[in-house]
Amino acid sequence: MDLSAKQLIYKKFVANNLVANMEMDDNAIRLKKIDLQHAGGSIAIQGIVRNDPSANPFSFKSQLNNVNVSKIFYAFNSFGLKSPTDKNIAGTLTADITLQGGFTTKAQLIPEELKGFVKFNMHDGKLMNFEPVQKIQQTVFKSRNFSDIQFADLHDLLEINGNNIKINRMEIRSSVITMFVEGAYNTKTGPDLSIQVPLSNLKANKDSVLRNRGIFSKTGVSARLRAQKGDDGKIKISWDPFNKAGKEMKKAESPKLK
Repeated sequence: MDLSAKQLIYKKFVANNLVANMEMDDNAIRLKKIDLQHAGGSIAIQGIVRNDPSANPFSFKSQLNNVNVSKIFYAFNSFGLKSPTDKNIAGTLTADITLQGGFTTKAQLIPEELKGFVKFNMHDGKLMNFEPVQKIQQTVFKSRNFSDIQFADLHDLLEINGNNIKINRMEIRSSVITMFVEGAYNTKTGPDLSIQVPLSNLKANKDSVLRNRGIFSKTGVSARLRAQKGDDGKIKISWDPFNKAGKEMKKAESPKLK
């Protein structure tokens, strides 16, 4: 089936200029090629959805080009994350996504079955009133405003395994602070992140243009922090001078590498 439509609406997701080529039989829908416009950019999708009695397993690859990240977070209910949401994040997103998982017979996503990778780059990024970053302000650099932060390009490879999202070492160079973050975000239990803050941040950033220097650039003496969800459900930032968080994460991964 070849399909074209000026507009497609599914719940909060609105797409324009949809062009699709699909093959269908009793057992599956094969998405040979789908192109559409959404949130100021374009999305291309290829994949397959199978028809099983109890669930509908799927696998797909997708490319996002220059999509408004706040609008796509809104359309997909922030992908099940409690933070950040569409109200906390802004920027233009380009990403390659490989994902497999399953839908229920009521077309609801089954988070525990998700597996995949998201390689992304975000331009003109902003974080507004984002609790984990504001918690850092309570620990270091208390005189700076962490409620509205502009970023250099953000890019990383996220690894999705069920409810767990692994964040590989990522450089975050912003208008108020430079830091390096790695760890995991669980959609049920929250974050467990190792945060490295170079003490060179004591000098205010005077660069007119924010530029990344690379995740393995020299950082000098650094403060180490750990971000976790506390017993009260709120994000807690604690000192981690011996990088206990980073060592625990590497230890947890070592059996998988054998």
